[in-house]
Amino acid sequence: MSADVMERIAVCIPTCRRPHMLATCLKTVAGLEIPNDREVEVIVADNDDAASARALVEGLRPSFPRTLHYVVEPEQGLASIRNRLLREALAVKADWIAFLDDDEIPAAGWLATLAGAAAEYAADVVTGPVVQIREPDQMGSATGGRRQAAGTEPKFVATNNVMFRSTLVSEQGLWFDRYYDFIAGEDFDFFIRSKQQRNHHVWVPGAVVYELVPPERATLRYLFFRHFTGAINNVLRYRRTRGHLPAWGHFLLKLTGKLLGAPLFAAAATLTLNRETGRKAVKMLASGLGYGAGLCNIVVERYRDIDGN
Repeated sequence: MSADVMERIAVCIPTCRRPHMLATCLKTVAGLEIPNDREVEVIVADNDDAASARALVEGLRPSFPRTLHYVVEPEQGLASIRNRLLREALAVKADWIAFLDDDEIPAAGWLATLAGAAAEYAADVVTGPVVQIREPDQMGSATGGRRQAAGTEPKFVATNNVMFRSTLVSEQGLWFDRYYDFIAGEDFDFFIRSKQQRNHHVWVPGAVVYELVPPERATLRYLFFRHFTGAINNVLRYRRTRGHLPAWGHFLLKLTGKLLGAPLFAAAATLTLNRETGRKAVKMLASGLGYGAGLCNIVVERYRDIDGN
């Protein structure tokens, strides 16, 4: 492929007042393996109107191996910052748009693996696993994340590890819905609508991203809160597209199963002293209560606050 038709990938990273995580993320992005037939530009969008990440990004720019952009998006919210990144990616004429979170560090072959899979499977959207770690030196040794066969269609796609054709935006008119600015789920909603457009979504198990988990996210309290708010979000997304009464019919049985199952798992955890069984009980209780809260239109804007640093 000649240079004048070389495809361009925009690697997009939203951030907001997490300089240490962002620095780690950008350090690993700088070391990414890049396919010979691709040109890569990196775009950091800061959702802090004080531009607190500017000095960090501009300090890295002289030695950064690829073009590094920095923009400030003063309109707060998850969908707002991601839409700004979409606009910036289109402005640099990207053929493909990749998303990472600022608390993540991709494996060296992450982008090349996504690009290779996109070509192999003629895919429009490619995504891979996210593995949680406590420290960067755990990269490569940690395991986890979703497991699925290569080339199959993932049930859900998120923006913490994804690459997709820019035509989803420029031609199909897909944008992130600002309804989800502070409750999350904007990425699930975006790619559900992408699937409705008959775009080809593909799972790529070798395209691994590691998520840095700060200490406050390792507690049972956070585990409960995450699954509680996640369940609320599931109800709100379903209700937004299919209506209130169908949501009751869909989630009432799930709610009952979770709330009946949680005490059983808790009892089993007490008898066996099995930590994972205990965590399962917490997740089930949180999800059941979250489904109930969502059905009663209780909304928790969990992304008003920032965790990590």
